[in-house]
Amino acid sequence: MNAATYLKTLALIALAIILTGCVSMRIDKKVFHTLSNEQIAGKTFSVYIEDKDQRNGLEFKSHANTLASLLSAKGMKEITEKPGSPADFVVFLGFSITGESKTGVGSVPHFNTTGGTSTFNATTTGGGRTYNTSGTVSSYPTLQYAGSTTYSYDYDEYTRDLRIRIYTKDEAKNSNPTPSYEGQAFSIGSKRDTTKLVPVLLESLLFDFPGKSGESERLERSLK
Repeated sequence: MNAATYLKTLALIALAIILTGCVSMRIDKKVFHTLSNEQIAGKTFSVYIEDKDQRNGLEFKSHANTLASLLSAKGMKEITEKPGSPADFVVFLGFSITGESKTGVGSVPHFNTTGGTSTFNATTTGGGRTYNTSGTVSSYPTLQYAGSTTYSYDYDEYTRDLRIRIYTKDEAKNSNPTPSYEGQAFSIGSKRDTTKLVPVLLESLLFDFPGKSGESERLERSLK
């Protein structure tokens, strides 16, 4: 295998990985709350979207349904609030995404090859006669690093921030209430497709709801 074939093989492997469509997503999660599993079991809740523009859109109504499904899986019950009959908990969903243009630096390595195919021609004498021997010797080629070329490129980086606040119905009556639950899932990356990002952030934050209060952790999730 010569150097060109070797590098072509590496490129094909890289392309195959890209075509699988999976990207690793690093998420930082932190939670503070005063809830226990007993306090939420069988309790009712209603979900509200904080941002007005998101609230009126179908996409975030879908995300609100995903949030409701995750809480329902923990034993809670979603209801539509009615006057005089509020839910036990009020859940607020907030999400923001901001972008920034950046410049990165990369490098392309260069290699020299050694080995491969070589020929030989030898003359020997013996018994008063002369013998000519020739042939071909083959060996696996090897690559030797011969430096690199650097280059710069522009890219966009996005900060994705999802927050959930949960109040009891009594807390929600106060003018400046303190929530019973505060959760944040935070991620930075090159993707901005909220239809895929928000469900992953929701699952990362609520898979162990209510979780351990006062702790933060870093998670790895696949984003298709």
